[in-house]
Amino acid sequence: KQVIVHKSKERGGRSSITAASYSLDGKWIAGGEFDGFVIRREMWLFDRAEEVGTVDRGVASRACQDGTFNLWPATGPYLRPSHSIEKAHVSGTETSSILWSVNHQTVVTRGGDDTVKVWDVRNFKAPVRVANELPINNPETNVVFSPDERLIVTGTAVKKGEGYGKLVMMDRETLEIKRTMNVTKSSVVRVLWHSKINQIITGNADGSVMIFYDPARSVRGAKLCVVKASKLRAVDEYETDRAIITPHALPMFRDNKPRTMKRKREKLRKDPIASHRPELPMSGPGKGGKVGTNITQHIMKDLIKDTTRDEDPRAALLKFAEAAEQDPMWTGKGACLWRRGGLCDC
Repeated sequence: KQVIVHKSKERGGRSSITAASYSLDGKWIAGGEFDGFVIRREMWLFDRAEEVGTVDRGVASRACQDGTFNLWPATGPYLRPSHSIEKAHVSGTETSSILWSVNHQTVVTRGGDDTVKVWDVRNFKAPVRVANELPINNPETNVVFSPDERLIVTGTAVKKGEGYGKLVMMDRETLEIKRTMNVTKSSVVRVLWHSKINQIITGNADGSVMIFYDPARSVRGAKLCVVKASKLRAVDEYETDRAIITPHALPMFRDNKPRTMKRKREKLRKDPIASHRPELPMSGPGKGGKVGTNITQHIMKDLIKDTTRDEDPRAALLKFAEAAEQDPMWTGKGACLWRRGGLCDC
């Protein structure tokens, strides 16, 4: 293990490394530097023409924030680029990915201007083909080849609540979109097409990872758990949660029929103990000390009692006999009202 510290030539001493890549033979490593003073991001990616031989046949490529795309021989000199294109992408945007083909003649770039461009190193003046309207929000969004390099695959970005991030597959020769798949309601940042298991893996901005596979062409990977057949159950392992009704069974083995909650509630309503109806609140003028459904009702109920039902009506009338004798009330031909009723002896 070794730690390499890169010191910036500008003031401040050190700068951030934003990207790193190994050469195919594992002997070279390159990093992208973000210079805080110049405020420029440089991305370096190494690629080899063949897996045999030396690194002197490789190429180092760089895309800058000013839109410039440069190429150098992998072994140098690095004073000036061997190939350079200004305004390869829109100035002020970040080219997030550089992809080389196996034949070392085609290079694909994923620009921060929502484009994917295909370049031919043999005629390095203008892009051969351009695909537009591929939104990008993350500077880590990449572009990859299919295992046979017939398709170019990348992910698209989407704002929150405005749709789905998509996985876009384009034809390498024409950049015609062959297939588009909705992945998740967030941006698709990283894409990997594994050549051995033939499965596509996406890393999304919401932290989720999606795996796409073909049931017939993919091998292992996600198929180990997804396509695995369910275990066959034996006859004696069969279970059911439904009631088994046996009307001709003996009483000791007969189960009660399941009852619905409606019948159970009706039975409880008929039970005076389980379902006691509370006393309804009074409406209109109070009576018997009941003036409301609050604490005053209970206080007045003990203070004021209605005793009219317990009083003798004859005694209630005779208590006015003395007053009637002193000041009798007459009507008609002088018949006393109390005498006519049998209540007075006058």
